[in-house]
Amino acid sequence: MKPRERISPMIDQARRLARRDDDQPIDAERIERDMILLAFIITSTGQTKLAPLLDRLERELAEYRLERDPLSRAQRILTSQMQPTGLVREGGNK
Repeated sequence: MKPRERISPMIDQARRLARRDDDQPIDAERIERDMILLAFIITSTGQTKLAPLLDRLERELAEYRLERDPLSRAQRILTSQMQPTGLVREGGNK
């Protein structure tokens, strides 16, 4: 089987996985779907040069989840209001 014959069905499968949603907001589902597509491309073609892009998508997904985690958000709010001696209260008193 020629390389092009071997890759062609993989490209068709990748196209089915790839859904154009440029007009939609970026969310965890979209990042995960892109990671799956990229993982498919890397494993089916052996293009390990794409690994940094996969790394970036993994970081983006982790950051996206961290920003939406209520506990992390609450921690950031408290941290931003802390002084070395304790919490800042209304009027600047401790």
